[in-house]
Amino acid sequence: MAVVASFFSQFNDKRRGLRRRDGREGKGRRNQIMGSSSMEELLSKQEEEKEEERKWSGGVELTLDCPVKSAWALQSDFAGLHKWVPTVRKCELVEGENKKVGCLRYCIGNSWVYERLLEFDDHNMYMSYRMETNHFVFPKGFQGYVSKVRLRDGGEGKTFVSWTYSVNPVFSQTEEQLTKFMTALYTNTLKRLETAANLRSKL
Repeated sequence: MAVVASFFSQFNDKRRGLRRRDGREGKGRRNQIMGSSSMEELLSKQEEEKEEERKWSGGVELTLDCPVKSAWALQSDFAGLHKWVPTVRKCELVEGENKKVGCLRYCIGNSWVYERLLEFDDHNMYMSYRMETNHFVFPKGFQGYVSKVRLRDGGEGKTFVSWTYSVNPVFSQTEEQLTKFMTALYTNTLKRLETAANLRSKL
């Protein structure tokens, strides 16, 4: 019995030793994995920050002479751009549900774009979207384009609009040239929104 007990005692001691070593090694491996993951996240964040630094950005802030509710009813209809922008011949959903984050619209007119809704806040009259595959105006289109639109009641039947964008540097354009183009584009589009909103408010 003493021999058997001694054998099992030695066996258990060895097994506990293995557990201790495995535990230490396992913890080391976990730390290595966590360290690697943290480093990857840090590098990814740094790349994102560098990408943001490389982007061009701009936008407009305008006060429109139209009721904010009518303006937002048109602006927020993600699949209805063709209803108030004459240069857009067709605008239709190809993925998801209208006004739901993640939905994708296809618009065609003088050029064509696929745009995905990123954020939508009906109460605060705010939305953002990203241009995906596109042939927008320029030979190589836009890359990394994200737009944000916010409407507010300007009082006395007016609407305050903030419409901004960020985009990767555009082939064949200087930043100054693109800023001038986008300012004119946004301003003209918002004037069309003003006209359409006033017509809507009279219905």
